[in-house]
Amino acid sequence: MSIPFSTSANINNFLLGIAAEEALNNKEKEKAFKRLDLEVSRINNNLRESYDALIPNVFVADCVSFTNLIVNRLKQNPEKFYDDPNVGKDIIKAFADTNSPEYKALLKRIVRLVGLYHAKLLKEQNTTNPILELNNLARKLFSRTRNIENVVSARVLGVDFGKNIRKVFGNRSVLAAIDPGLGSSNTVFVFFSSSFNSIGNSFRNAVYDPLLQYIRTRLGYVDTSSKLTIGSIVNLGHAALVNDLGGWVNSPAFAKTLFTVASGGSKKFAPKELEQAASFFKKESRIIENKIEVSKELTSVEEGYGILLSLGVTFTNFEDAVINSDRGRRYEGPTVRLIGDSKVQPLSTKQKDILTNKLFRLVLRANPILARSGKNIKEFIEESFVNIIQGKKTKSVKYKYQKTQKSLKTVFVPVNKKITEKQKTKVSTKLQPLDISKVQEKSPADLLTLINSRLHDTIKANMGTGDNRDVLNYRSGRFATSVKVERLSTSRMGMITAFYTYMKNPYATFSGGGLQQFPRSRDPKLLISRSIRQIASDLVTNQLRAVNV
Repeated sequence: MSIPFSTSANINNFLLGIAAEEALNNKEKEKAFKRLDLEVSRINNNLRESYDALIPNVFVADCVSFTNLIVNRLKQNPEKFYDDPNVGKDIIKAFADTNSPEYKALLKRIVRLVGLYHAKLLKEQNTTNPILELNNLARKLFSRTRNIENVVSARVLGVDFGKNIRKVFGNRSVLAAIDPGLGSSNTVFVFFSSSFNSIGNSFRNAVYDPLLQYIRTRLGYVDTSSKLTIGSIVNLGHAALVNDLGGWVNSPAFAKTLFTVASGGSKKFAPKELEQAASFFKKESRIIENKIEVSKELTSVEEGYGILLSLGVTFTNFEDAVINSDRGRRYEGPTVRLIGDSKVQPLSTKQKDILTNKLFRLVLRANPILARSGKNIKEFIEESFVNIIQGKKTKSVKYKYQKTQKSLKTVFVPVNKKITEKQKTKVSTKLQPLDISKVQEKSPADLLTLINSRLHDTIKANMGTGDNRDVLNYRSGRFATSVKVERLSTSRMGMITAFYTYMKNPYATFSGGGLQQFPRSRDPKLLISRSIRQIASDLVTNQLRAVNV
């Protein structure tokens, strides 16, 4: 089964979806708008730059290949490495001999630098294989890559993809991975990064800089003004995954080409000829020449990296900088021009504002009352996404003011909150809503009792039911039973604070600073706070906060 090209064909909207999800990380709406405005401009004006900044990358670092690329350049262009041609000749000859002490020392130094960086990342992260973890998360998105023929579906898929990436990365940009299928060994190290740009910058600081210093020392380098860098010798080149069934590749140029074809901008291929355009690009651009050999199982669209390929994830390895640049100039660029260029026109300020507002509504729904409602913003957004995909409308929750006794001050009460007989059957399996008319007459002590009486069942409902990796799973019930709200306090402004406790041994390991703190979504404090607010939502809405004591 071939890997679908739907993501590449809709890459502009897919990237806009990821950008919208990234913008949501900004707590202030104005900052979110500015971030989204920046990404909209970049996507429309420089797709390659945007692709490298937003799409994840798998980097297979083969230290033997890295060493050979440097040694070959020493042989071919020795003048780039030393000032006086009479000083470094003998050392360069020694480097060129794979049996010499100089070559072996260089290889050892490279393995050590890359290995230390890899080990450091592994020690700091909570997973040894982020690739497979993201692969599992991406499975639920895969079936929809074949059905993103419209703008909204592509953006929604991009939002979901961006959300899944953060589940794997947390607040990190680069993770280390161990996967024999990609060649992991004592000299081959695999890295997974949130973007191509992230791995490039991170790897340069950890490996390139100290390696250059070592080479200069061995060559007796004295020209401190030289601009020679490892990056001018070796590039991180976009590579194809190749096996006996064929070769697959993702790259910014590849995605741009298929987007051009799908949007009707190509004079060579019709919009429905994506498969033919993809084959033509791979052959004519010669990008397939830079390859990572994998077994056929790894490119399965059901279980292997085919899922990541279908979602646009790029794969890179070490490649000679001259060859990489030459291929782009002589083959890749002309191929892109031959197929055609969609030439997306820069948006006017008015058009950009309209698009930004539409995108932001997709994520935030632009509901001005939402920030004051009892509905969790993340839950509301997730509900909106599902409804968009299913062709349903997401109803906003309208509120009116209602005065209560002084201890609770002003709260917001849902309007027309009625349950039909048919709805009661569905609701009966879920948590029953609090009777607000009765609770309003209760004291804080009574409210405390009501919250604690429902806390176990609410936490259970919010936990996973099996082997979920992004939330805590309900098994023995020990954790849910251990949670207890100890007291409530009310501020002058009507803010109600719930102080709670829970069994920290062993569950604090999933909280911030714990050994298993990633992904952050498993933090028990988030689960507890959400459950307490959910119980009290009919009474205090956003005026309640939960604090661990």
